[in-house]
Amino acid sequence: MGDDEYVCDKTDASASLVVSTEAGQIRKGGFIMIKGKACKVRDVSTSKTGKHGHAKCKFSAVDIFTGNTCEELCPSTHSIDVPVVNKKDWMIQGLQDETYVLLMDDDGEMREDLQLPNVSFKTDDDNTASQQIEDYMQMVVDGENIEVYCSVLSAIGVEKIVDVRTRGEAEIGEFFDQIDMLITKDGQLSQAELAMVIGDDMATQFIAQNDNNKDNQINKDEFVKGVMGKLSELDSDRAKAKWFISMRNALDQAQEDSIM
Repeated sequence: MGDDEYVCDKTDASASLVVSTEAGQIRKGGFIMIKGKACKVRDVSTSKTGKHGHAKCKFSAVDIFTGNTCEELCPSTHSIDVPVVNKKDWMIQGLQDETYVLLMDDDGEMREDLQLPNVSFKTDDDNTASQQIEDYMQMVVDGENIEVYCSVLSAIGVEKIVDVRTRGEAEIGEFFDQIDMLITKDGQLSQAELAMVIGDDMATQFIAQNDNNKDNQINKDEFVKGVMGKLSELDSDRAKAKWFISMRNALDQAQEDSIM
């Protein structure tokens, strides 16, 4: 098959929803459109240059909304669509009509058009997030003084609620974002990024224990749950504070080093 017979995934979507990029520029951890679906690249391999003069990129990816696996084969020099993926944090105010989630952002803007994620999506993470929202809102009704947050994942005109967390977990999530901004800015932490704040040995152990997606990286939800788990193992508030402060100091040093 010649290169002109390959049809990489191109859509007629608005320019605000996708951007076109050269297939050879897409890396593991990046995003790609496959069969009209917004996907995250789990692995990419590049074949040697063939008789037609172009190497081929083979992408193994997962639909960011449904979790379904997808594959795409495209010459490395051909253009392919990449979805514009955004995440925005919201505070959860309550539930309406049992399934609609009441949200408020930092500017006080409200929205009530998003449902519990497992209404439209059926992954284990969607079921877990929906149960967390229901449980946390019931705790609020019962008088618990907690603040509950989530992120809204959006791409190609689709949205869903992800990363449900309480205030303490939200602060750990912000810490994740600060680490991520140091190097890759891709919403994932590699072993090298984690090692900057917890050391090589602990970073390796942390990934082994918390990498639920088995991609040798840690996403925000895995990071928050892993840190919360680590804190729960410590036997005093002082020990917890000392451990977290040590991570904060290491991050501050890494930030200074990055601008020197």
